[in-house]
Amino acid sequence: MNADDTEDETLEAALQCAGAAVRAASTGRWDEAERHVDELAALDERTSGMAAQVALMAWADALKDHILDGSFPQLQVLTEPGSQIVDPDGAGYVIGSADADMNLPPEILWASALIDARLAYDMATWERLYAEAPVEGFGAYVMAVLNCAAGTIRHTERGFARESIRHRDD
Repeated sequence: MNADDTEDETLEAALQCAGAAVRAASTGRWDEAERHVDELAALDERTSGMAAQVALMAWADALKDHILDGSFPQLQVLTEPGSQIVDPDGAGYVIGSADADMNLPPEILWASALIDARLAYDMATWERLYAEAPVEGFGAYVMAVLNCAAGTIRHTERGFARESIRHRDD
């Protein structure tokens, strides 16, 4: 086994951990979700930050799967940015672009923007946002993405956003 195989296996383990975390969190099993996030942190150290990115993308993808009921179009915008906030227990995904006027914690604003970038397949914005996340307190930003994705999955009907999107082709 070479070093690339080991890193690939570690990233696959991170993806499995991320899936287990969002499934646990979206059913209210937060202790279990936090254990998976702790496992992700250990994997992240072994992959120079790649495991965290894999997890964040997986959580955004799980949210997209839920809100679009499995349809994966490339999104341009949600028709009314910021108009619907799912805010269970103080943390939820802000649909569309959140802004500071919404008086949300910075980690929720960051999580919302990061998720939006993933939903739009905008890797330049994703990479910029990821780089802008603070090193000190990064765990809170990671948890905000999990909270946003899992909270929305838990408290909304599957497929609820299908009718309110425009595709890039439109």
